Amino acid sequence: MNLGELAALLVKQAKQYRKQLVTEEVPKFKGQSITDEVVRRLLYPYLSMVQAATPEDVAYMLGRRFTEFVPQAVETVRLDSHMNVARGASVLDENWAEALLVSFVNEACTPLDLALYTRDLQTEN
Repeated sequence: MNLGELAALLVKQAKQYRKQLVTEEVPKFKGQSITDEVVRRLLYPYLSMVQAATPEDVAYMLGRRFTEFVPQAVETVRLDSHMNVARGASVLDENWAEALLVSFVNEACTPLDLALYTRDLQTEN
């Protein structure tokens, strides 16, 4: 699997996972401070879905990137504020959840600059 194929898969799966994220996962943690544990619990279903669709070596790499991403997730969202609408305190709501998902997808595609924005999750293609 090349980087372009991985990027396409990550974006496609992120768009599919967004509905589950907003309707099922966010309500479990809404209003809570965003801790490493909250990030893991929000995004692990997405990671598992993507890993199941990738070769073993790519799945392993994604797992490593996820582990590296979690402790810096909030800071990454803040640094990439031009790509999302998460603002204010790091308290979980739909905007923060989408921003965390998009930040992970962008991080997972490094060194490719995917430039995925939260608004891109709402498009059909």
